[in-house]
Amino acid sequence: MADVLQAAEALIEFTYYAQYEVHTNKTLDAMKKALDRLHDKKDVFVRLEICEHFNFAKFHKMIHYFSMFKSLCTGDGTNTELPE
Repeated sequence: MADVLQAAEALIEFTYYAQYEVHTNKTLDAMKKALDRLHDKKDVFVRLEICEHFNFAKFHKMIHYFSMFKSLCTGDGTNTELPE
């Protein structure tokens, strides 16, 4: 059960950092650490048969946030909606 809580905490922390309008290297590093913790713990959901996999676009796109923030200097006005 601790792994579930740690994964949820990491996802929430990542989400909070992703909502910042302006980032520094410190906030980007903290967001990356939260995402790393999530990836370390996510297999608990498969083990508990809560989900079968994490192979979906919105989950994958989280790893691209860092390059987006560094190249655009902001996440404002961007989203993870799939194009039609």
